[in-house]
Amino acid sequence: KNKNWNIFDFCSKEDFDYYIKKSDFVISHCGVGVITNCLKNNKKPLVITRKFKNNEHINNHQVEFCNHYKNDEIFVDVSDSNDLSNFISINKKLLKPSRNYITDLKPLKIKIFEIINKQLKGNG
Repeated sequence: KNKNWNIFDFCSKEDFDYYIKKSDFVISHCGVGVITNCLKNNKKPLVITRKFKNNEHINNHQVEFCNHYKNDEIFVDVSDSNDLSNFISINKKLLKPSRNYITDLKPLKIKIFEIINKQLKGNG
């Protein structure tokens, strides 16, 4: 923590809501909960996908979610560290999201269930 930003692995729901509401920039993993909270507060988060190949997650559901929704302009994918650096240097204030909700989660839910079933059957 310093005077310009807070970095943490976990915080309470109250702190989470407060930080999202007061932030100019939110940089987070590509989790649906974080993105949804940002959208409710009219924020467009910068997201970094956690990847299976880097041992950051048990599968690539964040990459799949990101790829599915990245063209909807509800978040900015900065999974490449150069993208993050370039974005921050160019944008002093974050653009607003195209909308304040995520639509059509059915394809994503189907894909997540397929991944879970594959993992449970030992084929993952």
